[in-house]
Amino acid sequence: YQVEVFDSNFGRVVSSGQLENTRWTTTLRRGETYVWQVTATLDGRQIKAPQRPAPDAKFKVISQDELSKIQTVRRQFPGHSLALGITYAEIGLLVEALNEFDSLAKANPGSPIPRRLRTTVQAAMRDR
Repeated sequence: YQVEVFDSNFGRVVSSGQLENTRWTTTLRRGETYVWQVTATLDGRQIKAPQRPAPDAKFKVISQDELSKIQTVRRQFPGHSLALGITYAEIGLLVEALNEFDSLAKANPGSPIPRRLRTTVQAAMRDR
């Protein structure tokens, strides 16, 4: 495998080089949006993903302010899935928000609030 990460102008920011496994980490600038593409080599053929007409595989590295906000909520409200889920949702970490709302639903099985919050986040995910 080889992973390439590009900036919003499709300039290459970093490349992993050849990898033998499916895990790789790198350091990127906070607050920036990136696009990635992976190339797998199989029986001498190169297969790139994603490929057109599939949309670009975009991701954003959260800003230092957003990270600080999460850390503050974790410190002020330890184990409080509602506060952390709302914070994640506001920042745009929607999968993490869903996970917190699932935890909230398990802890409060009769409450409609986690279901409503989950529905709102799922709608935001569809609108992306």
